[in-house]
Order: sequence, then C-alpha cells, then structure tokens
Amino acid sequence: MSEAARSGPARKESARNESAQGESAHGGPQDTVQTGSRMQRLFDLRYVIGVLLGIYGIVLVVRGALDGPQQLAQAAGTAINLWTGIGLLVVAVVFLAWARLRPLGIDTTEEE
Repeated sequence: MSEAARSGPARKESARNESAQGESAHGGPQDTVQTGSRMQRLFDLRYVIGVLLGIYGIVLVVRGALDGPQQLAQAAGTAINLWTGIGLLVVAVVFLAWARLRPLGIDTTEEE
C-alpha cells in the first residue's frame, strides 16, 4: 500500500500545503528566499563592522576636535584624527546602509 493511501486525507493535505508554499509534493527544495529574523540580522557582519567603525570614528572625531596646537604641529598641521574619524564615519554609514537596504536572504530549504 502507498504511504498516501495509508495516511489518508492528512497526507494529501500536507502535500497540498507544501505545494502552495513552493515545495514540490515530493519534498523537493523550496526556491524562495526570505529575509532573516531579527537575531539573524543582528549577527550580520556588515552591522558589526559598521557599528565598530562608527564607534572608532566618533572617538577620533572627538579627539580631533580637542587636539591642541601641539598635536597639530606633530601631524604637520593636519588634523589627522579629525579627518580619519570623518572617514571612518562615512565608511560606517555605507556599511550600515548596505546592510539595511540589502538584507541577507536566508535560504528556506530544509535538508533531510
């Protein structure tokens, strides 16, 4: 006897639901990609890198704004901490925007 005949209507309903969700009735892989959950997005490396660069950028901007004439003289008259901090903030914004606009697609196929 086939499995569909043994389980009756429950098996047919299950196969119908799987087909409606993108899986084949034979248990083939699902072709859809969904956006990950909040925890999966939290551990996206683009967020981690963006936040770390942002923190370092803020520290350097504050440090550069507080530099006195002695520190400027050591850096050949260039506010190197300020410019590096601004650069880090720009890169951090790019990483965070990239992660926000193009979230990771989580493959929803089930391995058997």
